[in-house]
Order: sequence, then structure tokens, then C-alpha cells
Amino acid sequence: MLLLLAATLAFAEPVQADVVLDDGQILRGIVERQDDGSVILTLGSGTMLRFPGVAVREVRPIDPNAPAPTSAPAPTSSTDPLPLPGVAPGQRSTAGGYEPDPNRSRYLYSPSAYALGRGRGYVSQKELIITEAAFGITDFWDIQAGTSVITLAIPGGAFGLVGTKLSLPVGDNIHLAAGGQALFTSSPAILLGFGTFTYGPEDRHVSVSVGGLTTIIDGIAGAPTGLIATVSGSYRLGPKTALVTENWILFGGALSPSGGDIFVVPSLAVRLFGPSFATDLGLVPIITGASDVPVIPIPWIGFTWNWALPYAD
Repeated sequence: MLLLLAATLAFAEPVQADVVLDDGQILRGIVERQDDGSVILTLGSGTMLRFPGVAVREVRPIDPNAPAPTSAPAPTSSTDPLPLPGVAPGQRSTAGGYEPDPNRSRYLYSPSAYALGRGRGYVSQKELIITEAAFGITDFWDIQAGTSVITLAIPGGAFGLVGTKLSLPVGDNIHLAAGGQALFTSSPAILLGFGTFTYGPEDRHVSVSVGGLTTIIDGIAGAPTGLIATVSGSYRLGPKTALVTENWILFGGALSPSGGDIFVVPSLAVRLFGPSFATDLGLVPIITGASDVPVIPIPWIGFTWNWALPYAD
């Protein structure tokens, strides 16, 4: 029936109809034509909308004198909001009107308190050093594993990591998370426990993470070796672009390459992303006031492939 109507509308005079979208929304107006499976609808305000065929459940011709549908009244002025480019009807959008960023659960390496989401995951290559994968078991529980391909080629240099994160939304703009990572080398193993506070919506958020390190040698955990804090942020510039900063502060001489009490590693990057892929391009200079180590801006390059299982939320 719908295909027959599409063929008729493609050549007939404009028809007044109700367009039922896949999410149940109903829009009333003039269907002027329907080609390539798409529907073009002119609202009473004169605004013209085009919907892909997969977003339309039904097109119902109506009596011009029939009352407007009550489930979703048609816009009455040219100032009514319209679907933004890149956000299909029925798809969740951020507060800024953008398609959700699948990379919001992390910065360059440090996590945010946002969860991946049930059934969602990613594979990420950070520089040429770390190859990492993560997966959302539930809406609040993520797991992680990784290795360094370079170290596998070095005798006795094998490296691997496993980790987990539990996330809790406290409010619309406040998220909390806690987790840990274990980094395995030939000897010793390193354990990191951390807590993360994130403030802000998906498009603009800052995070503070605090964690402690300890080592395990021959199955015996040693005393804590130092404290690590990160201050990170993401600011969305547009549908496919964001600025990302991640700043590490290492407390304790055991963690500082210079032997000083505090060692700071800042960073700034541009993130280019879509629904499946993301690229981080930035600089990581080393800054310390208690070191003979020069300030060297190191290029940061990271690639991420995001994916989702059919049941993903």
C-alpha cells in the first residue's frame, strides 16, 4: 500500500497527509513528492522537510478539513526547531543538538566518568605504544585490555594491561566513576586504583581523576609508590570536532623522571570523529621546574574504532 502511494504521489498533485515517523511522531502537511524512497513534506508554516524512507513508518492521506493530530502537533511558525543535519528523526541527540560522541568515555588516555554503554566498545591505537580494547558490559560497567606490540618483539619486554571502570550518573551534569588497572611487565606488575569526577554535559565536560600506584613483585604487593592526578576536558566545536586536553600531575620522587616531588605532563589535541572512527592529533610537552630535562613537545597521534552490538542501547 505504501509503495503504491509513493508511486502515485511521485506524479500526482500535492496531497495533504499525515507522515508517521519511525519513532511515532506525526507531522501534518503537504506531501509534494516521494522519490528514491524519501518523503518531502511541506508544513503549514511553509517549512520543507525531507525524511529518508527508513525514518518513515506510514504516509496517510487525510481530509483537508480533519483536525490536526494530537500526538505531535505540526509547527505553526518558521521559528519552530527543525532536525539538525546528522541527527536522524528518532535518534538521541546531545544538549547541543549533535549526534552523541561515542568517545566521551575517555580523553587521550585518562577516563571520564561517562560509561561506554551496554553493548558498545572500541579498539584504540595510542601512538605506536599501546593497543587497547574496551567493552561496556552494562550501562555502568566497562572492562578494558591492551598490550604493546613493540614490546612483544623485545626479549623480556612483554607488556599487557587489564582494567575496569564503574560509572554512576549523580545528576544531569555530574558523573562519578571508580576503577583500576593492572599493568604487567616481565617484573614487576603495577596496580593503579582511581576515582573520577566529571562535570558537564556530553559536549562540554571536565574531569578530575586521582589514583594511587603500588607494585607487585613475586606475588607480594609493596608499599604505595606515589599519587597520580589528571585534570582533563573536552569541548565540542561542531558535529565532528572537539578540543581535548589531558594533564597529568605525578606526586612523589618514585614517579618523577627528574626525581622531583612534582612532575607535570600537559597535553592539548584536536579530536576528529564520526559514529565509528576518531582521530586525536595533539602535542604533549614535558614541563617540570625541578629537572634538567628540557621541554620537548611530543606529537600525540591516536586512532579509535568504535563499534556496537545489535542490542546496544
